Order: sequence, then structure tokens, then C-alpha cells
Amino acid sequence: MTHEERAKWIRWIFVLLLSAGVVGGAWFYQRKHEAKPAKVVEAPPQEFDLTIYHFHEPGNAASEELAGHYNEITRKYGQVVLVKRIDVTARPNDAAKEGVEKAPKSVMAAGGKRVFEFEGVWPYPKLEQKIDQILRGLKRVDKDWRPEVKGMTRASSGDGTANTP
Repeated sequence: MTHEERAKWIRWIFVLLLSAGVVGGAWFYQRKHEAKPAKVVEAPPQEFDLTIYHFHEPGNAASEELAGHYNEITRKYGQVVLVKRIDVTARPNDAAKEGVEKAPKSVMAAGGKRVFEFEGVWPYPKLEQKIDQILRGLKRVDKDWRPEVKGMTRASSGDGTANTP
């Protein structure tokens, strides 16, 4: 067998292997994508500034009234406040862990820490005022911020000048 005949055979084998690879790859790719449905891309969970856990008892007039208030809060503060309604009849273990004796009970948490809680129904304006107060407290302040105290002066502002209120 001459070098030219050997090269011809090698070329044929190479073409056949390449063709088989293309056909097999197309078949495998098609089978792989037919077997799995399209994956729905989910948005990453949004982090809220304040989470309110509302321990709710369905049918209880006080719980239903507070649920209406929280629906309004969700409409107004939907981007920064998350209200989670927990049914105390369906999840009595969770209610017992939180010490819920009588529904409704609300627990407000920010940054994984409990910041406020109350039992019973609050009027909407009072509830909204409390949420505003908590949200204002969560805002970051400048590193040089200091509270104003009457009768006290600050020694220096760092630039050599004295500060007095």
C-alpha cells in the first residue's frame, strides 16, 4: 500500500468518524432537550427592610380587621415591607413558639431581629405611624452624625473649627 492509498483510507475514516459525531451529537442534543421541560428563570428573592408576621385567626373579627390594615400597608409599602400572614389554626406549633395566646398578634422584624410586637388591633393611622418610625430608624446615617443635645458643645469637627449648637 502506498502513502497515497493510506492517506486516502485515513481521510475516509476521518470523514466517517466526523459524520458519525455530527449525527450522534445532533441526536443526543435533541433527545436531551426533549426530555427536560424549559426551566423557568426565577427572580432572586427580594430582601425587605421590614417583615411583619401577622398571627391570624380566620373568622375572628379582630384578625380580619387587622388583616385589612395590613393589606393597606402592603399596597403603600410593598417595596420595603413584607407582611406574612400565619394562620394560628393551621399552624398551632408556630403560634405556640411565638407565645400567641390570643389572635391577632403581630411581630415586626428587621434584619432578622425582632424590633416590635403587639397583640390585638391597632387603628390604621397608629399602625402606619409605627411602621414609619421603624423604617426611619433603619435608614443609614452618616458616620459623622451625632445627636444634637441642648447645652452641650462639640469640641471639634475635625477641620480645626469648633462646633457649637
